[in-house]
Amino acid sequence: IYHNLVQAILYLLMSNLSELALVIFATALNLPTILLPTQILWINLVTDGFPALALATDPTSHAVLNDPPRNTKLPLITTKRMWKILGGGIGLALLLSLLYVTFLNFLNPTLARTLIFDGLVLSHLALALIIRGRSLRTISPFFLITLLITLFAQGLVTVLPFTQELFNIGLK
Repeated sequence: IYHNLVQAILYLLMSNLSELALVIFATALNLPTILLPTQILWINLVTDGFPALALATDPTSHAVLNDPPRNTKLPLITTKRMWKILGGGIGLALLLSLLYVTFLNFLNPTLARTLIFDGLVLSHLALALIIRGRSLRTISPFFLITLLITLFAQGLVTVLPFTQELFNIGLK
């Protein structure tokens, strides 16, 4: 339970830091708006809820039983975990910021923003898999369904005319 809780907290902090840092970097670089408020709300809706719940409820690997007992006096967010959160969150934001700058050189701002919007959702799902840290062969049905539903929902948001207008998505 503790291991799963730590994974869910790491995922939530890292993914939300990446969103915050992405907006801060774009603002500091005086770039066109990188994410719109509706897009940020959508990202939080689809990537904070079910993926974090799937991490928290993922069946524990039997390898955890080989670990020594944990020190109950250590805080939940240790220095090592804080560095993981900072490195992962800021690293992802830097990568997406660089991609955005590159996209802006070749594409219109709306299409560049759409690619970053989709890329952020996909990278959060990849982050959940990385934090989970086990083989995909042992993925639980709930975790898999969560990933597939999130991918499907993001795909619908990107291609449906109604949601394209709602989220200011441009595919041209």
